[in-house]
Amino acid sequence: MSENEFWTDPSEQEFLMSYVNSETDLLEYGSGSSTLVLQDKVKKLVSVEHHEGWYNELKPKLNANVLYIYAPPDNSDWENQYSIVNNDSIRKNTAGDDGTFEDFNTYVMSPNGWGKFDIVFVDGRARAACAWFATSLLKDENSRIFIHDFGPETKHPHLPYRTYYDIVNNFLEEEDHVKTMYCFKAKNENIIYS
Repeated sequence: MSENEFWTDPSEQEFLMSYVNSETDLLEYGSGSSTLVLQDKVKKLVSVEHHEGWYNELKPKLNANVLYIYAPPDNSDWENQYSIVNNDSIRKNTAGDDGTFEDFNTYVMSPNGWGKFDIVFVDGRARAACAWFATSLLKDENSRIFIHDFGPETKHPHLPYRTYYDIVNNFLEEEDHVKTMYCFKAKNENIIYS
């Protein structure tokens, strides 16, 4: 994995990067190639990872401006809820196949206390829950939340798209998107920015 590898479609990556600069404080749910690219483009990066093996592999490659948080699932059996149950690839449960708030409570809440953010990039587990919690971590009304693999353009093996993500429309307002990379602002006028 190198900085030259795209961690998403190049046009989606360019879209997110157009919101980022050297003064950006960024929170990322789900680490990977994006973390390696973003660490050199932002002032502060907080990245949350649920997989211990991946966390240990990536950690030595990170700069001093990265706070890397390992937050394992609260439900160690979370994946089995969504596993294939027969040869026809019928899943027991497709709603929340990236995990729920109950499965990943610690993961979702782990950035609490590490400051406020200009950008939150949600590309990991329990995405709807992460997006909801991220509204409490935004610096100001100019802060934005990006969710990757959102919307009807998303390819999914068992769903037309992850329809359960649509709950974020209750608390986020879509501003723009490129393919499956969506940019939102918080809807709630009662959010207290600090």
